[in-house]
Amino acid sequence: MKRMMIPLALTLLTLTLLTGCVVVPMAPGGSVYSPPLPPPLAFQAPPVVIVIPDTDNVYVVPDISADLFFWNGFWWRLNNGFWYRSQYTSVEL
Repeated sequence: MKRMMIPLALTLLTLTLLTGCVVVPMAPGGSVYSPPLPPPLAFQAPPVVIVIPDTDNVYVVPDISADLFFWNGFWWRLNNGFWYRSQYTSVEL
């Protein structure tokens, strides 16, 4: 199942970035919904990454419990249908 999630997550990330589309979920009544932050990932040092073949320098962190990508200067994480990004791995992603 996890192997199937990486290509799906990469496809969604690529489509979102290429279209420049930003989706802001709305709660009932028109207020902006802010999803809860995902559980933190702890790293003692910058994580090891491998490039995903046939991509524009998209990297993935192998052998961890979450889908974590590095692209264009940001760390990207998909959690419960929401994308999160950070410039640092020393903070919650």
